[in-house]
Amino acid sequence: MRWILPIVLLAACGGAKRETVPLQMADAVPADEAGQAAACAAGNPRGCEAVAMRYYHADGVDRDDAVALAQFTRACELGLHDGCAWQGVMIMNGEGTPPDPARALPLLRPACNASIARACVAIELLRYQGAAGLPRDVPGALHALDERCLADDADACGFLAGLWLQDASLGDEKQALGYARRGCDLDGAYACLILGVAVYDGVGIAADHDAGLAAYARACELGAGLACATYGASLVDGHGIGEDVSAALAPLRRGCALAEPRACRVLAATLMSDRDGAHEAFATASRSCHLGDQGGCTVLGHCYQGGVGVPADVARANALFARACDEGEGESAAGGCYYLGLNLEAGRGGTADPATVAARFARACEQGWSEACR
Repeated sequence: MRWILPIVLLAACGGAKRETVPLQMADAVPADEAGQAAACAAGNPRGCEAVAMRYYHADGVDRDDAVALAQFTRACELGLHDGCAWQGVMIMNGEGTPPDPARALPLLRPACNASIARACVAIELLRYQGAAGLPRDVPGALHALDERCLADDADACGFLAGLWLQDASLGDEKQALGYARRGCDLDGAYACLILGVAVYDGVGIAADHDAGLAAYARACELGAGLACATYGASLVDGHGIGEDVSAALAPLRRGCALAEPRACRVLAATLMSDRDGAHEAFATASRSCHLGDQGGCTVLGHCYQGGVGVPADVARANALFARACDEGEGESAAGGCYYLGLNLEAGRGGTADPATVAARFARACEQGWSEACR
């Protein structure tokens, strides 16, 4: 279960403590989305920020990075440093827009000067990478982040934990565990996610699946979609804590709402056999496929083939299996290739010559699907 996690500013995971809001502005923002949108339209940047947060953190809606970025941008234009920090982080990470560190830096610098912590952490990340025209300074960036972590910045702790976990050249992996524990105690979603990886896999500590999954559960609560997917899938499979499919649905739904495609895929596959869950299975499989998960496209193909939440359409199923086969890698590709091969071999949803069928099975076999090896 050891992963190479993306090195992005994982304030993006959510859960870290928010900068102080001026009381006169905070009081002026309604709690409902319509009121927040109206406040934004009237020129209150905190209203724009509130709408952005709602869509970024999937608070009552599915996560939508394009909407969140537009609202953070508006908040920044209205003079809110918090909005500029979030806009810069999203642009740096490529959320709702192609990644562009050079465009992000001019947004982050004034926000950091205004003591917005996530902007300062983002700049240290760019300095660590030598991105956006900044000279690369690994020791300087690590020192600055360490000081921020010691000053109770959960984002800094999480980022440091991720670096120490991934980069063996930095030294003892136990450092990752220490930073992750501190950040998680500070309610940092990414720190809790890293803690789950370290504890579950036994990095710097004896492996403890139960404790690792508990950390994933906490990270999920704090808004880390990847943690929701991992925790939910573990409940479905019974890894470490025993199978509990009903308990898996909540974290998987949360992860899917946070636009984590694996969570959507596992949720869809889990619901497919439940007649009452057919429409949700189709919707979440569609979302997974739309988010670029080719395994999700395979699950969506099964929905079309079996008429789960949608009228049966084997030709459409085959097109989705072909997409997964052609564009996926590993298990994601293998399933699509295998099921497409089976359908074509049986003349379901189309026909193909034996060589084409054999090629589909061969690719499935190459990608690890043993039943396809002939």
